[in-house]
Order: sequence, then C-alpha cells, then structure tokens
Amino acid sequence: DHRDLHSFPTRCSSDLLAPYASPTGRTTYTTIVDEDKVEQFKDSLRLCPGVFQEFIAKQYELRVTVVESEVFAAQIDSNSALEVAVDWRRSSSDDIYKEHTLSDAFRAQLLRLHADLGLVYGAYDFIVDSDGTPVFLEVNPSGQWYWLEQRLGFPISESIARALQLPTNSF
Repeated sequence: DHRDLHSFPTRCSSDLLAPYASPTGRTTYTTIVDEDKVEQFKDSLRLCPGVFQEFIAKQYELRVTVVESEVFAAQIDSNSALEVAVDWRRSSSDDIYKEHTLSDAFRAQLLRLHADLGLVYGAYDFIVDSDGTPVFLEVNPSGQWYWLEQRLGFPISESIARALQLPTNSF
C-alpha cells in the first residue's frame, strides 16, 4: 500500500542507496543506530533497506585500491575526532591519510580474493581492530581513488590506464 511510504522514519537512509556527494551537496554518512531502533522500525526497514553491522572499536582504517595485481594501501587515522571514528568521510579533507605497508600474507590473501571475484579494479575497505586484525567491510568495483593519488602520490591513474590498454580477453 503506497500510504505506508509516509510512515517511514525520517532518518531512514542507507549509504549504499545515496550518492557519495549528491547534486545538492548533501552527503549521507554512517551513523550509530541503537539496536532497539532497528527493532522498532523493522517493518519500515523492509521498504527502506539499510546496511547494519556491529560497531567495532578500531585503531585505524585501510582503503586498499587494487588494479589488476598492483596494490595501493592507505591508512586512515579514523580516531582523530569522535565524529570521524564512526565515518572518516566527515573529515575527508583533513590530513588523516598515510601510506601503509600490508603484510605479505594479507596482500596475497587480498589478491586471491580480487582474482576470485574477477575484478580488474577494486577499492577495499577494512577496519583494523584493537587487536590489529583487519576486518573486511566492503569492496567497491568502482570506488573513488583520485584523492589518494593527490594526497599520497599513488600512481593509480597510470595503473588504470595500463589495465584499459590490455586486450579484452585478458580480463
């Protein structure tokens, strides 16, 4: 019934359903939602989906950009302020990035996943928890990367250009 659409909670939104930066300049950020709110609005959420995950205390986050077998890892100091601890994009223009060296085992595991998914390009996001364990959040096969090239000098554009020049049967 279309009348049910008017009963949505006003803050019902999903990061996956909203653009990173909308034409109006508004951005949807990740927020902490109490479990009782999810239960309270469970019927509405059926019509207004969201992605919910357990909150994990973290040391920092990683954005790992993979182009074919080239890996560019950036550490994001996502504990620099309280608002950044939930979603670092709230301070994305701050100096919170640095190059990160992945362990050989982690790099190999990531490249294996990348190949198994059949991706040429992927922007992988991880939380590194308080024990130092990387926790996979997502891979975006068209995720943003240029800001890392600008801030950290990663030659991601060159890697993408090389990948685009490969014969199509190699993908």
